[in-house]
Amino acid sequence: MNRKYGVPFGAGATALALTMMMASCAGTKKVSNDMMPISDLNGEWNILRAGDEIVKAQPGEETPFLGFKTESSEVYGNAGCNNLMGTYQNTDKAGSISLAGLASTMMMCPQMDMEDFIKRKLAEVEGFRRGPGNTVLLVNKKGKTVVLLGKRSSVTKVPELNGKWTVSTVGDVATRGFEGYPFTMEFNPGDNTFSCSTDCNTLGGAYTVTGSKITFSNIFGTMKACENMEVEHKMTEALQMTSAFNELPDGSVAFYDKSAQLLFIIRK
Repeated sequence: MNRKYGVPFGAGATALALTMMMASCAGTKKVSNDMMPISDLNGEWNILRAGDEIVKAQPGEETPFLGFKTESSEVYGNAGCNNLMGTYQNTDKAGSISLAGLASTMMMCPQMDMEDFIKRKLAEVEGFRRGPGNTVLLVNKKGKTVVLLGKRSSVTKVPELNGKWTVSTVGDVATRGFEGYPFTMEFNPGDNTFSCSTDCNTLGGAYTVTGSKITFSNIFGTMKACENMEVEHKMTEALQMTSAFNELPDGSVAFYDKSAQLLFIIRK
């Protein structure tokens, strides 16, 4: 496939290249002490490589990652455009795991080549091994590394909400599909008010921020009737359900409900 994602420069690129070379060798032959308990997969991991391709986020898209909740065998994450979710299967055999049953949302984004490639490689996974440094090798049935994971930072960055933002996704709907990109949000920290334009009406109200927690209140809207108001209704419901927010690696901001389910994303 064409490599459209580029290669990083400088010392960081050299370190990543060495890690990839070691990971590739580890995927094809036995490495001492490479086995790890499945509980060590718990948490979130950036997808550094899929097959022979270095994985980097496209502008405006999230850095691809996988998250594991080993107590419940849950898997979640993002392939760049769409969210991933499901459960993993493993046997009594040490180092076995299957991700073949993962599902994803169905948004369309400008560049889907790498996302589709990541999904194909994840479907090949039948095992995992400890990699060099703080990495994990996901391997196929032949023991070859098909996905390289690197531990994601556990630090949650709380963004500053100020000025005008574009609403890029509402639930599983990408608003870039709407002519003129009408979905925007504007925050006024002076009086803690916000406004939100949609493809039909304008919403507004107040917001309260405490650390990484946020709530929207006193929500109102204009009363125009339009042909298709489904996404606007989703946005209104999302504002009412919002409980927390955080900054994503690409600088966009994600909002979540009390169950940590993604509601919508905004970006400058």
